[in-house]
Amino acid sequence: MPKESIYNIHSTNQSIHQLDQDSDRKIEIMEVTIVSKERITPSNSTPQSHRYHKLSLLDKLAPHGYTPVLLFYTTTFELEERYNKLRASLAETLNHVYQLAGRVGAKQSSIMCNDQGVDLIRTKVGEDMSNVTKHPRIEILRQLLPVKPETTLDEDGVILALQINTFACGGTAVGLCINHVIADGWSLAVFLNTWAGINRDDKEATKGIVLDSTSIFPECRDNGRDVSMLPLNLEAQAPKIESRRFVFNEDQVMGIKEKMMGNYILLPSRIEAVSSFVWATVMKAHQETNMNVKTHVMTSAINMRKRMKPPLPPQTIGNVFHVSKACLHSQGAIVDYKLVTERVQKSLSTAEDGYSKMMVELDEYFRRLGEEEKREDVGMLKVSSWCRFPFYEVDFGWGKPIWVANAIKAMNVAIFMDSGDEKGIEAWVGLSEECMLKVEKNQDFLAHVSLCQSV
Repeated sequence: MPKESIYNIHSTNQSIHQLDQDSDRKIEIMEVTIVSKERITPSNSTPQSHRYHKLSLLDKLAPHGYTPVLLFYTTTFELEERYNKLRASLAETLNHVYQLAGRVGAKQSSIMCNDQGVDLIRTKVGEDMSNVTKHPRIEILRQLLPVKPETTLDEDGVILALQINTFACGGTAVGLCINHVIADGWSLAVFLNTWAGINRDDKEATKGIVLDSTSIFPECRDNGRDVSMLPLNLEAQAPKIESRRFVFNEDQVMGIKEKMMGNYILLPSRIEAVSSFVWATVMKAHQETNMNVKTHVMTSAINMRKRMKPPLPPQTIGNVFHVSKACLHSQGAIVDYKLVTERVQKSLSTAEDGYSKMMVELDEYFRRLGEEEKREDVGMLKVSSWCRFPFYEVDFGWGKPIWVANAIKAMNVAIFMDSGDEKGIEAWVGLSEECMLKVEKNQDFLAHVSLCQSV
């Protein structure tokens, strides 16, 4: 791909903050120009003894496609100098997480660690960063990502792709997509912090990284069945999905916790409360748009690293999750918030170490969940919480991000993330157009949420 001339930006941080205050324009179309695209390989060849990585059953069960994340920084710099350092530190990072530079094997049961590399794209954006962060829209944010997240694998089989976006005001957004076949959301945060640490010359950046947790879990069985959490046809489904970002500030989260409290002595956790509240709202929307819905199911993807006995190191990379299931039969027009919360709390309590002993049955469990999702009488919501994941710790030497965003589009899926002040919760929700309209007109829901809050 031909390279365009690189220009240096000399704006100051103060000018960016001033733009953040002055700008208040919603973007309908954004110009993103590719400056360069290159393949980055590990700076050292992977030893022959590490050339084959067997996938586990959890890798098989993981959602198809790429997990996306966007980190926004107010930093300004001379692009060429810092970009060259990013390239070098990325190549060094791949020495330590060499699977990410490999390719999925033909039977999709292993990773061939052949050093074919990752994609690194550099762009310039014809907008000020504040125009993007003040009124975030999924379609605009997705222009800052290197691949479509719902793509099963890109045409070159790249497992990891990155995009460095420089805005007209001098701000920077780092967009990253990692294929879920080898890494979950926590792994994404581990990789970013490792890369950032190496970029700022932190000698401890790679300490404690665990690359292979597959020995703990059963191996991937090539049984020819799709038992993933999400279907393969996400790319075809994406245009039918309405995605929104709902922001719950600190006070709203506390209000929801009190609202959703049942007969328990302690308040529900903030994730238990907000996920219950969102599920109850989506439940009502499903009822109002499809009278055939009689059963409601909410699944929750849970990071198991701390819950294992003994706990796994926090720097463990891979798919290390449990999926809990809460079920509730239709209650008519009135939804009992306390009952919903009790069901969610009970389902989340199943995330114990003992579950690993039953993993030989998990593919059948996922198969049944997949069948339930296809039933016309079942309303489904799939929740994944990234709250308290260390994305706001990712410092390349420019300071920490002012905002971390997700831009996935998946039907009946809710991704929870920390808000920019790390006190509230952002819910990234994908529903059918009919259901989203019902959610956005639900007055009880609107009383506890900000439809779109500036960063």
